[in-house]
Amino acid sequence: MMNTLIILLMKSKNSLISSKKKVKIERNLYYNNIQIIIDKLTYVKDKINYK
Repeated sequence: MMNTLIILLMKSKNSLISSKKKVKIERNLYYNNIQIIIDKLTYVKDKINYK
């Protein structure tokens, strides 16, 4: 009985950790995309200004 409880606890803890990691990764992807868009806009702006 005790063993199953411990196993369940470990599993729930692991899933919590993995979902936190997932959120962190998704957030990073989101910020990376924004950064890429900003870089593109800056590039276009510089091109226009250069002409």
